[in-house]
Amino acid sequence: MSELKTIKISNILTDLEEGRDRKAIGEKYNISAAEVKAIFQHEKLKNKKVKKIVVPTYQLLDDTIEKVESAEEVKEIINPDKIETVEKAKEPIASGQNLADMFNNEKLNISDEEKKVVAGESFG
Repeated sequence: MSELKTIKISNILTDLEEGRDRKAIGEKYNISAAEVKAIFQHEKLKNKKVKKIVVPTYQLLDDTIEKVESAEEVKEIINPDKIETVEKAKEPIASGQNLADMFNNEKLNISDEEKKVVAGESFG
């Protein structure tokens, strides 16, 4: 006598979720249509249908995002004080002058709290 096949209910449910119909399930497990019909008589498989997998035939692209046209528009969006600080930071440091001196001289337009953080005095 041949060995019985073991087919798990969870596997059948997965097959249905993956879009396999009864014919494909029969082919996968190498069982007849009558055997597939008998499997679907189980209480946990009764009235279960194959999940239709819809493959889109299009790609939806959101082209409504506003584009920033110039640096001036960016400056309007960002805090102008911070932009000035970034621009100053890009300038080369004069010989003999260190970054701490620049902070102390307020050339970068940085608040006292920010100076403390840079100096390592405070993190809060």
